[in-house]
Amino acid sequence: MYHAAVDEQDQLSGWGSGPRWSGYGTVSVDTILVGQLGLDVYDAATDQLLWRGFASDMASDKADKNEKKIFEAVGKLFKQFPPARDNRTNNR
Repeated sequence: MYHAAVDEQDQLSGWGSGPRWSGYGTVSVDTILVGQLGLDVYDAATDQLLWRGFASDMASDKADKNEKKIFEAVGKLFKQFPPARDNRTNNR
């Protein structure tokens, strides 16, 4: 199962010069699009969640760039799959 979303966020950029109290500087605010992707893998027999992956990156206004980023993100997420075995059952 997957979940996808795009959100607007404000990005602050600033710089300054001079001594601490008598210097000068500027700050600008840019609105950026951030894409988020969540992947859940469930056991089909038990409906138990086996693994969850999450990726986030700046999104573009161009669909082909976003599609490429999604494929890259999914590839990176699945490099972490399958999850490590849970050893809690050995402690009983």
